[in-house]
Amino acid sequence: MFRVLENASKAEVKQAVELMFEVKVEGVNLLNRPGKTRRFKNMPGKRTGYKKAYVRLQTGQSIDFTGSTASSRNS
Repeated sequence: MFRVLENASKAEVKQAVELMFEVKVEGVNLLNRPGKTRRFKNMPGKRTGYKKAYVRLQTGQSIDFTGSTASSRNS
């Protein structure tokens, strides 16, 4: 799951993930999360919403979020 810009499209998210993580993306689902209504010191308020992208990778592909690379392991 990734947080993306409000105006991002499925094609843009797919292209960005493939470029950043060097993987093949099979599909992308987008979801708009509305902001929650909350009260702050008895005053009504609203938190900002955001857009989420669920990315499905092709079989055998994975994303390493630890940030470790082959060059850093050999050092």
